[in-house]
Amino acid sequence: MPPLHLLVIAHPDDESMFFSPLLSSLPPNDARLLSLTDGDHPPSKGAVRRRELLKAAKEFGIEPGHVKVADLAEAGVFDSPSQRWPNDPIHSFLEGHLSGLLAGRPGAPVFVYTFDEAGVSGHANHADTFLALRAFYYGLPLAASGGRAFRDPATGLAHPLELHALHTYPPLLKYLPPPPLSPLPLYARLLPPHSFVSGPPPLAAAALSAHASQLLWYRRLFVRLSSYSHTNLLLPLPPKPEAGPPEPLVPAAALLLLLPPSLVLLSKLFPELPYLPGPRAVLLSAAAAVLLEYTGWLGRALFERNG
Repeated sequence: MPPLHLLVIAHPDDESMFFSPLLSSLPPNDARLLSLTDGDHPPSKGAVRRRELLKAAKEFGIEPGHVKVADLAEAGVFDSPSQRWPNDPIHSFLEGHLSGLLAGRPGAPVFVYTFDEAGVSGHANHADTFLALRAFYYGLPLAASGGRAFRDPATGLAHPLELHALHTYPPLLKYLPPPPLSPLPLYARLLPPHSFVSGPPPLAAAALSAHASQLLWYRRLFVRLSSYSHTNLLLPLPPKPEAGPPEPLVPAAALLLLLPPSLVLLSKLFPELPYLPGPRAVLLSAAAAVLLEYTGWLGRALFERNG
């Protein structure tokens, strides 16, 4: 029985801005997408964003019937940069949703993916998505294999379940070129066991374009320059919660310093590759990335305040 892959996001467009490499690597027939809100934070319209999510999912080969938007606003789970979400409504919904997804899949393993506690962009809803799923995961019984198991309330069958969190890159690693011109593979080696997933950057931009109501300038820039458009680092949660969150062994800034000399070395070894940028271009790109980080933050803050 093939495994079920479920991506849980906070808002429509999260899948395009942050999880494009993951979705492009999953078998479309076994991939499912769940958004905990319809993204109706004013001036956005929930009905519009639901339609946009279905359109974006098609870019990854995910059919509309495999996409779900939860309706939990009355329970306190709605799109808001300041609203903190309760866990219980999400747990109840997720239990029923998983049961429905596993119909006809006896004993199939389940892989759930979401944000980590930092939430990539620091959005409170992203962090609360992780916190709710982490609490749900650690509320499951331990499986004989040493992991966790979801027991389907409809059938009583146990399904091995893993929860994987998208690693939030340090600021200086958020805007890098795709591998092999990126130190992200080296950075990944400093983390505990994980999944390193690469995907075509144009796919993220194509999927985001389906969210026409959200195409603000800083989102357009982000999806074209962001490391999340070409690389996802997904860390599985340990079966027991006492093992703390993994931390890299060296500061990310130290890895960024390796980028210019590594590009110089590559240009010497492979002079036939004229597209390799020089150190000056790399440093300018790094400065532009830092500027984008702060102007993007300012743009989001103004949009949310004026909304």
